Amino acid sequence: IAKHKNTIVHAATGSGKTLAVLVPLLSRLEPRQPLQLLVLVPSRELALQMAAQIDALLHGSPLSMTLILSGLNASGPGRQQRHQQLLQQHRDLEREVSRQRAEVVVATPRTLLGMLNVGEGTPGGGALLLLQLASNLDAIVLDEVDQLLPRPRIQGTDFFTKVDWKGADRARRTQARRKAGPTAQVLRRIIRALDLVHMNRSKKSTHAATRTRLQFVAASATVGKALHRHLQQLLQLPSELELITAAHEPESACNGHSRHRSHKRGRGGVCMPNTLRHLWVETAEETKPLGVALSLCELQPRSALLVVPDDALLNDWVQRLCKAGVQACALHESMGFPVRTDAMAVHTTSDLLRQFH
Repeated sequence: IAKHKNTIVHAATGSGKTLAVLVPLLSRLEPRQPLQLLVLVPSRELALQMAAQIDALLHGSPLSMTLILSGLNASGPGRQQRHQQLLQQHRDLEREVSRQRAEVVVATPRTLLGMLNVGEGTPGGGALLLLQLASNLDAIVLDEVDQLLPRPRIQGTDFFTKVDWKGADRARRTQARRKAGPTAQVLRRIIRALDLVHMNRSKKSTHAATRTRLQFVAASATVGKALHRHLQQLLQLPSELELITAAHEPESACNGHSRHRSHKRGRGGVCMPNTLRHLWVETAEETKPLGVALSLCELQPRSALLVVPDDALLNDWVQRLCKAGVQACALHESMGFPVRTDAMAVHTTSDLLRQFH
């Protein structure tokens, strides 16, 4: 990474991927040159966590970081509120850039894409921001790249399978790829803007101008061949992404206490530590919160993270768990994100980051 090579880091959770990626990139940034490093993460909660880590690493240095994400308004997810948030964050970033700050930008792809669309079709606005990114960027980090770039979905199927993909004709595959998520759209727009900047510099210079060398670094605990190949094609890289992995031997396997064999998976041969136990509880749909509460009572964990389906009623789960005697709280609320009942809701990313610290 320090040698400016395009890299994909595949290592187990907790192996130090984030620091391994950030330290060499941050160490070469120049003060008072905005928009040198862009870090994309799949969710606002991860964005806040990543921003806090970068903020700690930059403590005492002349470099600064700007956080771009949605969900800062407690009044609700209305279209007008979202647009106002985008405009405000766009103005805040413009101000930081004009002050020659914001050397590092942490963002969720959907919010950044919305900012790039501000004032679409007119000079300035998102078009100017895109041009500034293409002119100044030194590196782009794709954290949790498997979540940022999910596999394309074939229309008419509930989920991706190899059978669906093999059975689809070329037109359906092309259509599925074009309906890419916000991360792919952001990356394609930046790459096209890079080409325009290169062409413009070539016209102005009497000597042959070299294209700005933008480094891409992706990281995840889940990296398969399909994702590796998709990333290679999306970024239009002349050479193959260099794979980095961390040797990770399960502690129980080293001590000879393992009863189950841990299979190595993905490009980096990452395996799940055998010290983890996998349990399941069968219960009816209407009694699931009670089943979770009883399980937690039995396991007595120091803390627990409960993941529910996207269409689940989060507040209802929290209320039913609390009723069953579990001290439960929504993750975004515990991290400081405003809720509708919060009259003193924060409205800036700096306030949110300060509160999270």
